[in-house]
Amino acid sequence: MSALTLNIRPTPGKYIQPRKGLFCLGQLPLDIRYLIYEFILIEPKRRGIEHKSDCFWHSDRLRLLEPPAFLLKDIVISEEPHRLIWDLDGYYWPGSTMCRCDQRKGLGLLLTNRQVHAEAAPLFWSQNNFSFLSGHEAIAALNHLVRPRYRDLISSITVLSADQRGTPCNVRFASDTTQGCGPVPWDSFWQTMIRCRNLKAIEVPTVALETCPDGFHQLATEKPALNTNLVDLIPFRKWEDNLFSYPAGTHLEECYDHKHDIIYAETSSRLPTVQELRSSGEEPCIDIWKTRARERKNLLRRTREVIKETCLRNFDEQHNYQWRLRPIIDSKETRFVRLDLGEGIYSSVKFYGLPASLKEARQLAWKEHLKDEKFKKLKGMYPSHHESKMWHRWFREVVEEEGLTEEEGAELRLTGYYYTVSDDAETANIEPPHTQPKIDLSHLHGITEPRRANRGILWFKRTTARFDAEKRRKEKKRDLEMICRESLDDDDDDWY
Repeated sequence: MSALTLNIRPTPGKYIQPRKGLFCLGQLPLDIRYLIYEFILIEPKRRGIEHKSDCFWHSDRLRLLEPPAFLLKDIVISEEPHRLIWDLDGYYWPGSTMCRCDQRKGLGLLLTNRQVHAEAAPLFWSQNNFSFLSGHEAIAALNHLVRPRYRDLISSITVLSADQRGTPCNVRFASDTTQGCGPVPWDSFWQTMIRCRNLKAIEVPTVALETCPDGFHQLATEKPALNTNLVDLIPFRKWEDNLFSYPAGTHLEECYDHKHDIIYAETSSRLPTVQELRSSGEEPCIDIWKTRARERKNLLRRTREVIKETCLRNFDEQHNYQWRLRPIIDSKETRFVRLDLGEGIYSSVKFYGLPASLKEARQLAWKEHLKDEKFKKLKGMYPSHHESKMWHRWFREVVEEEGLTEEEGAELRLTGYYYTVSDDAETANIEPPHTQPKIDLSHLHGITEPRRANRGILWFKRTTARFDAEKRRKEKKRDLEMICRESLDDDDDDWY
């Protein structure tokens, strides 16, 4: 047997040259491209997406409830022409408070070119779950907005509303935005589901089956293998003990202050398919679905009572902010609970809107601490002190421009002055054009002579300087105490 000789190139870079020019996605094999499409376009269900850490609605405290991202929408349905408007282009919501955490991120891939769109579009429409907040929204989208050839590819649909009647207040018609859409025509909804030829799984509230069982019977008969789940959200808020409770107001701008005070319990129940009923020797009929809907309604009422008894404390008190979550659901880590409803019946419940866990709160606190320390190295003070300094600087300028006296400046400082910063202005770089001073001078007296005004301004400057010096002295003392405490404390794992 002849010996084998292995030659190792001394300088591999001499023979391997990097690719020049742009890389074309079409040069990859088809199976690799499908893996890329699947990674970018296929996303979890909308209600499974949580807020990002930089989102306005993200909870970073132990007792601050975090409203679910999929419910923070204000949808208007336009009929002429048919169109869905999300968030009204920021009309009702300020730019800093709009939540877009649950929006699909990879749709730009479909606009690459015709080849990529032809290959990726069927995967996008057939493998994703499409969620709606109301039956009205589903009817408008699937009947008028989605092309029929794409509608035939949809395999999974979810209608999940925070209102158990199926009429949430944040879904409205453009003809009358002061009121909700009203009752959903569930017969039209079931007819729309029949037009989805590739539909394999559907999740709807119990009211859809209870209101129109004959429409569902027609759908189930035409699609014997259809997997159907009855999914309901039970809202809990302190100030209204009502099974059909939902945040007050006609749209989200009026519910703004109540979002952090509501939690939602999701319960689901699977309906048997027509194939399963026929294999068990039972012929499917409308009475079967009516019975299932009645049983489901009773189960929802019992589930709500058990949740109030086992998961919420002081629920019956009249004060809005006095009730607390029991340890069984005190954070997002304990959102899944199995409840004993009695008589050998158990129900699995998933909670939305729970606050951050202790571990997450500590991690976020540590990140904020590092962020403040970095800011201090750049500016020489913490962000809170920097904001206070900027406030005092602008207030001094206001006093000088208005020529106010010492008494008038003190009165204005206590009652009449505040400022706001625009969304695109950073806290660390506040400049005069970015501020919007709002001053109410109607309660002040007329301007006195300039000499007296100058004396008051000088006294105010000296007082402010002493105040700032005292703040810096306390800051240095606090930093020194922190360094001594850290040197004595060897266990720093609690921050992590």
